[in-house]
Amino acid sequence: MARALRDHDVFVTGSEHPEVVEDCLLNARESVGAAVEPGSDVLVVPNALETLLI
Repeated sequence: MARALRDHDVFVTGSEHPEVVEDCLLNARESVGAAVEPGSDVLVVPNALETLLI
């Protein structure tokens, strides 16, 4: 997660506590549509904190 944060903007959607998300240096948004700008390159990772990306 730290490596992703170093190189990319990371958004969390649908959080019950967006202030905690922001305190963790992540970006909180209500929905995926609110987090993604049209034409952006996006990687969606369900259960991202339980997933190892290599």
